[in-house]
Amino acid sequence: ALDFSEPALIAAKELATKLGVDLDTVHCDVYSAKEQIAKKFDFVFTGIGALCWLPDINKWAEVVSDLLKPGGFVFFREGHPMLWSIGDSKPNGDLAIELDYFEGEADLSAEETTYAGEGKLDHPEIISFNHGLAEVFNALWANGFDIELFEEHRSVPWNPLADEFIKIEGFDEWELVDKPNRLAASYTVLARKR
Repeated sequence: ALDFSEPALIAAKELATKLGVDLDTVHCDVYSAKEQIAKKFDFVFTGIGALCWLPDINKWAEVVSDLLKPGGFVFFREGHPMLWSIGDSKPNGDLAIELDYFEGEADLSAEETTYAGEGKLDHPEIISFNHGLAEVFNALWANGFDIELFEEHRSVPWNPLADEFIKIEGFDEWELVDKPNRLAASYTVLARKR
């Protein structure tokens, strides 16, 4: 497990121990991974919602490629760039495209609580980046990957828009309250290294 957050790595290690799994952890940012890890892997998994924190998606794809054996694959589920382009809901409940879909300037915002809803943040400033689908696919292709699976989903495993989303009964997923088929909220990709 690799993360820039020491508490996240501690939590991952504790969970692995409970599951009886031996887990090595690396404390660094993703762009430094290939300097910190000499081993090559059969697959890399990037957790959902991770790509929006990365300013350079091509550099991410390069690092992932460097960590994989030939024939290895990367699998990730990510918030859809359409979801990331939606601004705050309007008083009448309408959704509005207010943020960049294509890579551009960083989006600066603030959240008082954690995305998991577990307390107040000491530093509520947020810097995120939207990466359009073509940008992600082109980065993968340019770094030696063939895309074997691409699927878009109308749900996401957190509530991204307060009252506009509702939890799907029986699942840890959220979708639009009104006409959920009108918004791709997340997507999954499996890409194999040539």
